[in-house]
Amino acid sequence: MNQPLLDPKHLYTHPVTKSDCVSIADDYGYASAEGDGATAASAGDLSVSEANGDSAKSASAGNGATSIARGYAARSSAAGDFAKAHTEDDFSMASVAGDHGSALSSGECSIAMAAGVGCKVQAGERGVFATCYYAPGNVLRILVGYVGENGIKADTPYRIIVDREGNATWREAD
Repeated sequence: MNQPLLDPKHLYTHPVTKSDCVSIADDYGYASAEGDGATAASAGDLSVSEANGDSAKSASAGNGATSIARGYAARSSAAGDFAKAHTEDDFSMASVAGDHGSALSSGECSIAMAAGVGCKVQAGERGVFATCYYAPGNVLRILVGYVGENGIKADTPYRIIVDREGNATWREAD
């Protein structure tokens, strides 16, 4: 990952070993952990959290926050409007809570869930994703996409499009 451009006083990185954990709470903060079972967490607007290793876990909270986890069965969660949660590898899971965010997961049997409207979601081969939309009458609904069904492609980001009749479909996102 390209490290974000940050004011050095807000930058904190710390490589750790198996089962270690690192966290940071500051706007624009950066937390990084490496090794199997690594855990990283950040809190603050535009903060970044990154964990690398099998079963790695990463979490970020704050508007525009980013959480990234790489490794077999990795988990990534982000909360806040415009937040991003990304995972890479088989059996990984990404989740985001907040409007206009993205939950992007790649790898076989991956899962991406976005609890918000206007979100972008993606999953790998044999994966599944879901996000919310408003149906007619301002009724909140959830649409699920299954990779390999109804033209849904693996490792391709999607957004929900609702037509004038209120029918929701997936459309490839930018």
